[in-house]
Amino acid sequence: MQSPGRQVNQTRPNQAPPLPPYYVERPEVSQRLKQILLSQETARTGTLVVSAIYGLGGIGKSTLAAALAYEPEVQSHFPDGIFWATLGQQPDILSFLSTWIQQLGDYDFKPINIDSASLQLRTLLSDKKALLVVDDVWHPEHVEPFR
Repeated sequence: MQSPGRQVNQTRPNQAPPLPPYYVERPEVSQRLKQILLSQETARTGTLVVSAIYGLGGIGKSTLAAALAYEPEVQSHFPDGIFWATLGQQPDILSFLSTWIQQLGDYDFKPINIDSASLQLRTLLSDKKALLVVDDVWHPEHVEPFR
């Protein structure tokens, strides 16, 4: 596993948070999720596959997702980057979308609202293979702009 906080390829963003020092691998859980991430459905450029890890707070869902983001196989499967947004109860969705748009190379786009930023993100991702992780979602409608 690649050291937390580092990228396999410096030109490819990996925004996953670092793993905690006490992280213990759980292959019985991570292998199934890894299979989903590396499936043929996700092999095609421009394909949107939505998957969710849900459960009680504090049981390690975010850490599990971060660990997968550091797996070399996952990183090479998503050569255009791994983007991470931790939303929380009152997310600044426009800020997350704007940051991702810039990290995809569009520094000139100035979004006027969430809808325009969401559309621009979809446009930029249409020919890319990237993994988008939207973490700490409190309300399902907060995920919609990232789809």
